[in-house]
Amino acid sequence: MRYDEGVKRSWILAITLAVAACSLAFDLPGTGGSPSNDAGLDARVATEAGIEASTTAEAGARFCVPGAHTFCDDFDGPGALGDGWSNVDKTSGTLELSTSTFLSAPRALTATLPRRPQGAPADQATLVKQINGPWKHTVIECDVLVDPTTWQSSDINSGAFALTLFGENGSATFTLSIAETYSSLNGPPQPGTGPAVPTGTWQHWKIDLQLDGTITATLGTIVLSAKGQLPAPTAGGSGTILELGVLGYNAPAPAFGFHFDNVTIDLL
Repeated sequence: MRYDEGVKRSWILAITLAVAACSLAFDLPGTGGSPSNDAGLDARVATEAGIEASTTAEAGARFCVPGAHTFCDDFDGPGALGDGWSNVDKTSGTLELSTSTFLSAPRALTATLPRRPQGAPADQATLVKQINGPWKHTVIECDVLVDPTTWQSSDINSGAFALTLFGENGSATFTLSIAETYSSLNGPPQPGTGPAVPTGTWQHWKIDLQLDGTITATLGTIVLSAKGQLPAPTAGGSGTILELGVLGYNAPAPAFGFHFDNVTIDLL
């Protein structure tokens, strides 16, 4: 089954409800390595940003090894944007393979959305990966750099990912919201909140979703936990969807720029 608009509409509604609940609770107003021909220099820049560069990166080897993960994209191959993903979902902003900001040379995914004023419709610049089959313990890891931005007093937040489990009995969606003074892992009915995500430096993120609906997001040194309600599993027609990029589901919100590198999905 391919990624389709019917599935998309169902989990967008779930996202909207989750974020609306979060917004009621928090009515708050929260660049990286330079390109180089020297992979060793890139590794040293990454280390200075607080990430220990691997010896394979220094040697110029690819991060993604065939068969090591259910899905992996280091954005360093010769392919075009979206190769290996299910969909490129962009209505405004930018979504590109950047050679100016990355952790592992020569490229990373850069997603941006412009400032969104009060009343602006939902918007996104994301890559979408759909994996069909029974739900499993899901672990997503990636390296992320959030660009500094300018906040206004009425600004709310925007999302960095949405993770959806869908089936014939419904769906459940979990989102990560980035705000000026807090971060929020939305898994209704029990969201988890924490401090603001650092900007201007690479951080390693890990999202761990258990089959009881417990989800934990480790964002560098920040740990968020939430508990969601999963619908009853079905024999067929089920799957897992990851949206990665900028999700503009609240307004007003400032301009956002996220950079992603070395993305893995494991269904365990």
